[in-house]
Amino acid sequence: MELVKLEDLPSLLEVIRTMLSTALGSLVLGIVIFIYLVIKVPQVPLVQTLIGRKESRLKYLTESIACAADEPFCRTVVQDIRDAMIFEKATGIYAESKWRRGLVEMRDVTGVSWIIMRRARQYMDMNANGVLYIREFSLADRFEYRFNIMVMWIFLCSAVVSFLGALLLKLGLEITVASILVAILLVGSAMWAATQNWPQEAASNIRDRLNADGAATTVTS
Repeated sequence: MELVKLEDLPSLLEVIRTMLSTALGSLVLGIVIFIYLVIKVPQVPLVQTLIGRKESRLKYLTESIACAADEPFCRTVVQDIRDAMIFEKATGIYAESKWRRGLVEMRDVTGVSWIIMRRARQYMDMNANGVLYIREFSLADRFEYRFNIMVMWIFLCSAVVSFLGALLLKLGLEITVASILVAILLVGSAMWAATQNWPQEAASNIRDRLNADGAATTVTS
């Protein structure tokens, strides 16, 4: 049975047009579309195809190791790429052999989760001696951290103003509902701004644990 008949399309389009003619309707429709996309995007055939292609590549690399037996250097490269993909599938971090060993040792020393390790990855580095460490934050990193905090508080304060305005002022039903929805969106935006600092906080957490234990992760070749 068809969900929407062809003759019903004009009525449906008229409803959408009416919704878009008001600020409240546009906002509600935008939220509905956003929620729908969040739920449906992982099920989109293109996304599933890309995921399947990555898994097919992993299977191909696994099968190719035996075929590369006559060329040891080629076999080593193929095996390392395969292991890097398996490691990424397990931890969310794509890393070559030395980095994999360093990451595992760093996690064993600090005891943090792989989620924390993945967030802090962009602040990790390896020196010439093969030591994996958390690099110092640059001026740009520190500015970005403070900027994200400022943006978070701006969004939160704006959300409070919007919510209180909707409750205390008699602005009409449409504007009141719209103000509440805007407040919810602003809170969501504040949460998003806060998440932008998670990588630095994760890196600081790992560095503090390494310093507390007096440990450094040395990667052997």
